[in-house]
Amino acid sequence: MKIYIFSKTGEPVTSQTLKKVPAEIVPVIEGESSSRKLRLLDELGDGRTAAIGNGEDDAAMIERAAIGIAVLGKEGTAGAALRAADLVVTDVLDGLEFLLNPLRQRTTLGT
Repeated sequence: MKIYIFSKTGEPVTSQTLKKVPAEIVPVIEGESSSRKLRLLDELGDGRTAAIGNGEDDAAMIERAAIGIAVLGKEGTAGAALRAADLVVTDVLDGLEFLLNPLRQRTTLGT
């Protein structure tokens, strides 16, 4: 499994928690993040990709991915991201853990 974390230019790259996750950081420019995320989905094959996010700019990526996960954290979640999601979690690490556990996937999504 390969993990990509999108980080807007000028923002902290990741939280302390995500620094423990082996991932490739993909910098994005404000206003281009949604299109960059969709391009990466095209490259990877959206039918075999999971996406996790909470922002308005994540909604299209969450909807197109094979498994779309919205994070409902302290900072909130855009309604579009919630509507596009197959699953909602309260922490990004819970979303990653879900993806690593096929039994949870079958139980929750019937996959």
